[in-house]
Amino acid sequence: GFRGIAETQRRRNDDQGEQKVGGRVHNLWLHSSSLDGVLMADKGIAYLEWTFEYKNASTLLAEVRKEIQLPPNAVISRVTLWVNGVEREAVITTKSKATNAYRAIVKRKRDPILVTLIGKERALIQMYPVPAGGIMKARIGITIPLKFKNEKTAFFTFPKINARNFSVRQKFSHSLWLETKLKEGMYFHAKGMTDSKNSKPLWTSKLITSIPHTVFRSDELYVGMKRENISNDSYAALTPNIEKALSLSGVVKQTISATKNTYHNIVVVLDGSLSSKKHRHTLIRVIQQIPDNVTMEFILSGDKARIIHPMGELDSRAKKLLISTLQSIQFEGGKDNIIGLQTAMKRSLAVSTDTSRTAVVWIHGPQPHLLSSMNQINQYTKRNPKKITLFYVPTEAGSNKIIRAMPSIPSHYLVNNFGLQQGLSNLLSQLSGQKKTYQRKYSIVPASTISPRTLKSSSHLLRLWAKQKIDRLLNTSRSGSNQALIKQANLISKTMHLVTAVSGALVLETDKEYKQHGIDKQKLTPGMVPGVPEPGTWLLFIITGMMFSFMVLLQRKRNRESLAG
Repeated sequence: GFRGIAETQRRRNDDQGEQKVGGRVHNLWLHSSSLDGVLMADKGIAYLEWTFEYKNASTLLAEVRKEIQLPPNAVISRVTLWVNGVEREAVITTKSKATNAYRAIVKRKRDPILVTLIGKERALIQMYPVPAGGIMKARIGITIPLKFKNEKTAFFTFPKINARNFSVRQKFSHSLWLETKLKEGMYFHAKGMTDSKNSKPLWTSKLITSIPHTVFRSDELYVGMKRENISNDSYAALTPNIEKALSLSGVVKQTISATKNTYHNIVVVLDGSLSSKKHRHTLIRVIQQIPDNVTMEFILSGDKARIIHPMGELDSRAKKLLISTLQSIQFEGGKDNIIGLQTAMKRSLAVSTDTSRTAVVWIHGPQPHLLSSMNQINQYTKRNPKKITLFYVPTEAGSNKIIRAMPSIPSHYLVNNFGLQQGLSNLLSQLSGQKKTYQRKYSIVPASTISPRTLKSSSHLLRLWAKQKIDRLLNTSRSGSNQALIKQANLISKTMHLVTAVSGALVLETDKEYKQHGIDKQKLTPGMVPGVPEPGTWLLFIITGMMFSFMVLLQRKRNRESLAG
């Protein structure tokens, strides 16, 4: 009724400009959504541009706020906003400057967009104002490292909407266009759209389809790819602006290798909330599949932490006891998962040695509130930053205040694109050393050691190298206490035009507004901002990249000769 509408309008004003999604805004709708991407399976990299429009059917100005979950280890490398019908590229600045400028501009009802990270690979997108009766349009570009099943098979996973303040119509669909240069190099799988059990994958080099929003939200959504001309190493030349800004020289080398990454202790923390009830039987099937010789601990996070299987081997008897306990648990309400996480960290650190490592696997539903203090977790991770690695396993999409408040320590996010059961089983097999996992390593090697034929320009490879370098700087800074490392991370973010934990992407309407807020609107050099090639331009794209790499090496050779002379 009128009271409900008035309440949403009040919430609209209370949440406006704040770094949270907030309540649903009346008559604000997702108007269109399109995803365009290129998949480079041999390099193990994809680039996706997500363009969206929002329609405001009310008589008041509205702000769009949504939280998206990026694919694992992906990075936002482009943000644009249409201002007066013209697409404007975002400026990368420090997170604090971007946030403060956005809040100030919103109060003056101008045209900004702000994109920041609010947790492990979770991005908050804010746009204002969507005019009354009008439409607002924006785009984000995401550089994505592909996941590997084996050396010959890779998988591409999609970003997800965790939380939103706008509505989506029941029959809404997202438009999808993907291309790969390999003939019959990919296939599409979506729960409810394809039946991989009863039919063979439909292999293609170009994928054009529409994905219903109900399917887009589902767990099982991915693109499988073939890998040919397999090489474990890929190279990309550092551009002159990167060399100058970061005082580096050489070529970035990417190595993808299969390894068994065994953890000495595996602690599973299970959310005791009502949202876990419907996943009870899935968890039981996962436990049944765990090999008998794996040493693990299971903790139920409720009003207090409950050890439902102490650290020890999961033999057949222990499995029966654990499964019996799971069958009797009364999942209810919204439980405090901070209690379970800090108990897991405390117990694992008590038995750890100088060389041992602990994997904390947190299986959880949405966490819209912090129900207790994070101080103990901050203390444990600050004193022992390299001994604990967190693995987030969400059972469904949703906001998560705990991840947002978690300090900078090694952590990984599991996308359940193959379903929760298969995804969790694979993860536990990898952590216990039963299955191989594929890791990327980046290093800088002298340009003289790489032939022009081997070197191919890949700006996205450089972006993933930069993202990994920034993550390591922030992990080393011990929860943000080392300002020199944070400053270096900001410099890399700005030079590479990336949205990271310390930076934000911002589009303002005029140059004057950037100056008013002390934001340097850097000049965008060629290759600094990525894009999706037009259909049929792969050959031109490849030739241009090879020419660019050759010119970079040739210029370096001339510089060395002039110095020698």
